[in-house]
Amino acid sequence: MDNTEGSLTEEQKDIVIGCILGDGAMRKKTHALLVMAVWCMDDGSKSRNAVYLNTQQFSQEEQQYLCNMLFAQWSIHATLNKDKIYTRIRISVASVPLFSSLVKPYMQKELLYKLPQ
Repeated sequence: MDNTEGSLTEEQKDIVIGCILGDGAMRKKTHALLVMAVWCMDDGSKSRNAVYLNTQQFSQEEQQYLCNMLFAQWSIHATLNKDKIYTRIRISVASVPLFSSLVKPYMQKELLYKLPQ
């Protein structure tokens, strides 16, 4: 099967299959990174050197929990950022290289524009 636009690469297919059939620890780690990449591709955006995850419809408590999990799991520093009347998650500029290195292997090349270069 060729990799036409919008289809999964062989590596991405292996990851999905590994998430479904793989063993516990590796499945959880890979699954979490894949989910984070999908989250970035869907609701992510960049502004200069920062990355934002548009979580405006989550409660502030839920958003803070997500920030805490990003730090606990991967040492990614994230804060809540005011966007009009709501807040969203902002990945700190210092953590963007780490965040990018974790999610980039799982992202569709057409959506890499959402990460700072």
